[in-house]
Amino acid sequence: MEVKEEDLFKYVFYPKHLKSELKFYILQNIGRFKDFIELLENTEHALKNEIPKGILNKIYKLIKV
Repeated sequence: MEVKEEDLFKYVFYPKHLKSELKFYILQNIGRFKDFIELLENTEHALKNEIPKGILNKIYKLIKV
């Protein structure tokens, strides 16, 4: 399954719409998603708290090994 960047951002902003295929992809590519989380944290949007912390925390819980 190919996951597009816009699918990732849809997940970040709308976690209730996460499809099981995307969840499976995240679990199969944990290392890459940790990099994605670091990228999010370092963006201007994250620094301005435009990405709710609760959503980032849900992603952290999903990718923790």
